[in-house]
Amino acid sequence: EAIRLSISCLPKGGQYVANLFLYLATKVLKLWRVDVKSLLHSPLDNGISEVCLSLGLTDKRLENFNYLSLHYEVFQRISEILFPSDPSKMFTLRAIAERWCYNKDWKLCEQCWLTKICPREY
Repeated sequence: EAIRLSISCLPKGGQYVANLFLYLATKVLKLWRVDVKSLLHSPLDNGISEVCLSLGLTDKRLENFNYLSLHYEVFQRISEILFPSDPSKMFTLRAIAERWCYNKDWKLCEQCWLTKICPREY
């Protein structure tokens, strides 16, 4: 938590940069040998917010991405409920948004793993 807060205080920091750094340092680079997966937060941005709304995980678009905002807290709570052992798994929603949702090609929608539950409101 101390690293997250320290990065968030930097001029170009913020929760996205802090959480992305911790995600990469822990999962990709494996800098720490202790298991801290349950302490990771998923970075929250527009892509993830739109997928959460489309899947019905939230009832309104999450727009305030500041570390201490209510929208950020709600998103982290959803992450902890869905993936208690590793809340950062919600970061996969970003890949879904980039690969299938932002293309505006409905043929790609049919290839997405979430096509059966997504109302396609993009």
